[in-house]
Amino acid sequence: MVAIVGFGHGLTLVAQSGHNGHFRPDCLPSRHTPLPWLIVFDSLLVASRGDSAFRIIKTAKRMGVHTIAIYTDADADLPYVAKAHEAIRIPSASDDPYLNVAAIVDAARRTNARAIHPGDGPLALDVDFAQRVIDEGMAWVGPKPKTMRQLADRDELRESLAQAGVLVTDGEDAAAGRHQVEVQVLGLADGCTVAISGRDCCSKDSYQDGTTSGDLCQAICDATARVGKALKFRSAGTFRFLVEDSTGTLYFQQVDPVVPIESLESLPDSKIDSVEQQLLIAAGQSPSFEPKQLAELELVNSG
Repeated sequence: MVAIVGFGHGLTLVAQSGHNGHFRPDCLPSRHTPLPWLIVFDSLLVASRGDSAFRIIKTAKRMGVHTIAIYTDADADLPYVAKAHEAIRIPSASDDPYLNVAAIVDAARRTNARAIHPGDGPLALDVDFAQRVIDEGMAWVGPKPKTMRQLADRDELRESLAQAGVLVTDGEDAAAGRHQVEVQVLGLADGCTVAISGRDCCSKDSYQDGTTSGDLCQAICDATARVGKALKFRSAGTFRFLVEDSTGTLYFQQVDPVVPIESLESLPDSKIDSVEQQLLIAAGQSPSFEPKQLAELELVNSG
């Protein structure tokens, strides 16, 4: 049996009953390693639609969170609306009602939502929306507004990372003599940056077949830690770097703070549910896994 107990401040405490009927501090129904206590928001409005919203709602429900969908008349019969515990209609007068911040915030107020997940579309990059959600007393599931502003200001970003000892590209994409490296990361609530999986780098296959040297992997992990610390990155996202093929010199390129739909299922290398981790990070909680015990993870301590 699972008990879900109100904890105040919009948080929910989840505990699982043992065989003797006493409640034990186990993580609620999850395929992941249980943690002593799991505290999450008791209600979440998902400011998205379609497959993205369905996936977020599915995970939040599994975690014991009351889920709220938004919909227009045209979307009333879509699966994500039925999947949520509750759904609220938003006006469809604007060109794109799902970008109507005022309507979404009003819907969150009317449903007493304690947190908002912006999905994986433009709202996830809208720093003004993020700040308004926080100003309204709700939790924002995503990077902090200050971090988002740093990412938008290339000069400030360059200065911050230079102080952290990270080189920044001049904005050019990968070209002859350079290749791009992508690292999916979680910026945890305790300040650590966990590199979950990498594309074209640091993966077990690329390391074993000799395409990525151990020195480069270490440089990427070190740079990931420095970037995470400098930006105070607290969410799921992708860090992108460029590597000089001839010298191995590593340059920071950009952070994508949006978790794309294809990554909303368990991350391929580590089998970690990124939405679950986003919600835990936003609630200031530890992840639902032990990074040091998972072979596919590289734990990067960014202080």
